[in-house]
Amino acid sequence: IMADPVWIGTSPASPRWSPDGSSLVYDIPQPEGRRQQTFRADPGQPATIISIDGAAIEQHSIDRKVIAPNGDTVWSFAGNVYLRSEQEIRQLTRDTARQTAPGFLTDGNVFWQEDNSIIVYHRPTGTYREIASWRFEKAPTASEPVADFIGREQLALITSLSQKRSEAETSASEREALTEQSGAWAPKPFYLPEDAELIRASYSPAGRWLLLVTGTKVKKNPEDTIPHYVDDSGRIVHKPVRARVADAEPVSHQLWLADIQNHNLQALDLSTLPGYDEDVLKDVLKENARARSETYKSKRAARFIRLMTHRGAGNSDPVIWHPNGQQVALMLESWDNKDRWIVTLNAADDAPTLISQHRLHDQAWVNNYAFNEFGWLKGDPRLFYLSEESGYAHLYVREPGSKARQLTSGQFEVSDVTLSPDGDAFYFKSNKIHPGVYEIYRLPTEGGEPTQLTNFDGQTSYELSPDGEWLLLTSSRANQPPELFLSAAANASAPVQLTTTVTSEFLSYQWPEPEFVSFPVKGTRQAVHARLYLPEENRRNSAAVFFIHGAGYLQNSHKGWSDYFREYMFNVMLSRQGYVVMDIDYRASAGYGRDWRTAIYRDMGQPETEDFRAAID
Repeated sequence: IMADPVWIGTSPASPRWSPDGSSLVYDIPQPEGRRQQTFRADPGQPATIISIDGAAIEQHSIDRKVIAPNGDTVWSFAGNVYLRSEQEIRQLTRDTARQTAPGFLTDGNVFWQEDNSIIVYHRPTGTYREIASWRFEKAPTASEPVADFIGREQLALITSLSQKRSEAETSASEREALTEQSGAWAPKPFYLPEDAELIRASYSPAGRWLLLVTGTKVKKNPEDTIPHYVDDSGRIVHKPVRARVADAEPVSHQLWLADIQNHNLQALDLSTLPGYDEDVLKDVLKENARARSETYKSKRAARFIRLMTHRGAGNSDPVIWHPNGQQVALMLESWDNKDRWIVTLNAADDAPTLISQHRLHDQAWVNNYAFNEFGWLKGDPRLFYLSEESGYAHLYVREPGSKARQLTSGQFEVSDVTLSPDGDAFYFKSNKIHPGVYEIYRLPTEGGEPTQLTNFDGQTSYELSPDGEWLLLTSSRANQPPELFLSAAANASAPVQLTTTVTSEFLSYQWPEPEFVSFPVKGTRQAVHARLYLPEENRRNSAAVFFIHGAGYLQNSHKGWSDYFREYMFNVMLSRQGYVVMDIDYRASAGYGRDWRTAIYRDMGQPETEDFRAAID
């Protein structure tokens, strides 16, 4: 059970669609030291699976992909940029520089980020040029001011020196003007504070604006290291690690809007956000002050607010431009974990201002691990987003400045939202029918009842094909590791199994599915869900074993293959020794909504213990 799990099989990894959408692609992990093997298949002939290698991998692997309205596709892989148009794939870059964040301009040309600059590729001529750049340093002047008395006297008294300096300044100014007019040289950069570092750069599809997000450089503590005892040097090596949690300093991000056309850089004001200076910790701080026999005086002060980039934000980029390239939507969060904002900005306004479209506030903590997908509806000024404001993660649609409309509701969670290519429907994953069963659903963007597309009765995830015709599915059961399936997006009732990676040795053990049970806990409105492993009656002894999953916010009593697969097998072994084994999703576990997730806020340990006492009863 505790051996290298290769004896169980090698489940497919990274299921995806090729950039042109013609092939489904996946990887199979290989023994240590060998590169994983990549496979592809045509959805029209799923039984014909082809191994791909070498240069072909570049045409089937993606770090980031963007599809233009006409179907052209640009993507980055391994630091280079590729373009597909009219069934032809071209590699646009092949060098040691690292290109990222590719996209299309509204005129059809291609852009990407390269270090601290934005490059535009002009498709008709096959040329590219730097369109904007930024530096973290002071803006240079034509000539430094003279600081000392003698220097000023020299310039005042010696006419030739003063004239030479003036001519140099004039020449520099004329040269700069000529550069901008001719386009023969790269435009002058934008200058940002010296003590800052780049968090995110996002170029507008309109080609005029650049959104920059910066933060103060984090100073590394030389003491933040950990000894690595097994190193190929044969020595103990001290490796740098992240700062200790107790040493972490609050961080704010600064947002900048650069107008490339007018070469103007504007710092964006976050004070327009509701709750920007609210004392959200006042109740806790008052309680702490009372414990010290002190009086806490609440005061309003700017909070630390940042772009949501440090943890999982679903499958959404935290900066999303509208296809027209003028409006942009961003997701921000507070350092104290009490708030999440979705804001918009109209870059074309005379005085661009951040406008809050949605504030998600939580007295405990906002979930920055999941349920943060958002975006623009296709050809539409409306936004869609997920929010836990009702107690469960659900889907909302909102026209900026108007009231939001909730599209899903109930005691279940919605996640992994994808807008269909035609913009008419959402696809998502949900545990609508049972907290431990995740199936795939489709819902019209205008609302209605979600249509359940799959029925695996386990854990299922999906990848929608670029043309919206196919679903590449990954599904598992409690006793069956994940495998890949393919189905038509319109009707997933009869999916075709693509992979069978489980070994005959694993199958020979006849692994059972546990029972899935639930029971009440005094003082709670929700039931605790659990996996129950019962031995045969004639082998039952007088003892019970409780498995406690780690991670806090994690769901393990679901009906799919567990991350704790070794423990699953060990629990089966124990039940065959006569033990009753129970694996419960105590309070703070994932999958059961906001209130279950935050039930341990400032009370960690007590609710979980009560849940285990109820499990024993």
